[in-house]
Amino acid sequence: MITWSTSRLVKLSSCWNDFWFAKVSAYPIAAYRILLGIYLLFYLGAAAPNVALLFSQEGVYSPFLIPDIAPPAWLAWVLYSLTISLTVAFTVGYRTKLITPFLFLFFLYHFLLNIAVKACSYDRLLIMSLALMCFSDCNRVWSLARGNKKADFVEPKVSAWVTRLLALHLAIFYLMTGLFKALSPAWHTGEVLRGVMSSVYASAAGFMVLSWKPPAEFFNLMAAALIVFELSCPFFFFVRRLELNINVGNVLLAVKIQHIQLWFFLCGLCFHIGVWIFMQLPQFMICPIGYVLFLDGDELHDVLLQLWRQIRRVWISTPLRTAPPAPTLIRDSIEAGPK
Repeated sequence: MITWSTSRLVKLSSCWNDFWFAKVSAYPIAAYRILLGIYLLFYLGAAAPNVALLFSQEGVYSPFLIPDIAPPAWLAWVLYSLTISLTVAFTVGYRTKLITPFLFLFFLYHFLLNIAVKACSYDRLLIMSLALMCFSDCNRVWSLARGNKKADFVEPKVSAWVTRLLALHLAIFYLMTGLFKALSPAWHTGEVLRGVMSSVYASAAGFMVLSWKPPAEFFNLMAAALIVFELSCPFFFFVRRLELNINVGNVLLAVKIQHIQLWFFLCGLCFHIGVWIFMQLPQFMICPIGYVLFLDGDELHDVLLQLWRQIRRVWISTPLRTAPPAPTLIRDSIEAGPK
């Protein structure tokens, strides 16, 4: 009995270590770095017209956990420009071990100076993502760090723990949101969705939908579907296929469901695009960019490689439309002949 327990504990410990510290493909974390950098560029770029208003002493700023002192406008622009430059360097994978901590600190400075006063869940998700990326080896592939040493990147591998933590963080984010909705009486009907689509967040598309006067059952169904998705997706994000053996009388039915993970990714992408269109909140697109963390790295690389080859094949095979050669004066005079 003691031997059995000890062997089980050793096996459990081995599985635990493999889950967190095994060497996994570097492609998912590199893809996430690129997508997160692009997202951050759009996020910070939206503040460009109002840098002096938001982050300098000439505007209205709301500091949180830092002294009530804002820099002059010129210094605010310098700090903002440095943050943009760090984001570009992070996106292209230039010295990420050095760049990412500075990017995290510079973004945290702007967040605490003004953004924190209206902080939403996507801000906290962004901060946690940047904090974890500080410890990742995310520039092994698809980055400027690759250089000319192609032999070192034949089988790019990184430690799994950062990728696992980022994926689990996103899964828990969905799960807690779903639990909140499931336990909140306001979400047991669709009145919350109806109210949101007529609030200050609503877009013209949202008001257009309300103008059609859809029945209450429409919003009730949307609210129920959203709760089911948010409670189930944290688990099915990790499931690629499902096989079930069902006994029906004396008959054993084998049910195989393929691509479960991809179907949940598609549902999540459609949901967040809908939030963008109907509620004017593109910031929540930080959630679907994290789906790459759940993908198999080798398959992700192969799919993107095939896509790139298809694009190149179409691009190269497309005939160029060239203009006919311009006639020269000599040829014109010969063809025209004597007059």
